[in-house]
Amino acid sequence: MDILLFSDDRLAIVAKPSRDTVRPRLRFSLAKYRESSTATLIESNGFKPIRILGNIAIEDADHPGNYPKELGQPVQFKFFFTQDDLNAAGNEPLALAFWENNGWVKFATPNLKIQPTAKAAGFASVTLSQTPWTGDPPTSWGK
Repeated sequence: MDILLFSDDRLAIVAKPSRDTVRPRLRFSLAKYRESSTATLIESNGFKPIRILGNIAIEDADHPGNYPKELGQPVQFKFFFTQDDLNAAGNEPLALAFWENNGWVKFATPNLKIQPTAKAAGFASVTLSQTPWTGDPPTSWGK
């Protein structure tokens, strides 16, 4: 049975329980995008942002401000998109990226599923055992 770690209208994060893997107690959040963030709605690395979802943070619950790279077990992120996101992408495929250093980094083939859900037009599912980003970067839909 999956354990729901975080959920709102932009993102759901679930993990499968595992007796074999020890991981820190993690706190997941998706903060509202901060306009003062380094990332802006600029195109970089072949990615043009459409809608920034927010700043994703995975912190060690016992040590606030510590963002561990290793999650200890696979964690599935479901990023929800809207019909407006699909319309903005036009004829180009919808893509998902996060801000790292001075540019956007696309998630590697995020298994995009265009199917209606109760929350949105569909979602992209990304499963990670370690975070490819540093800190709490903005995450965005784009093309």
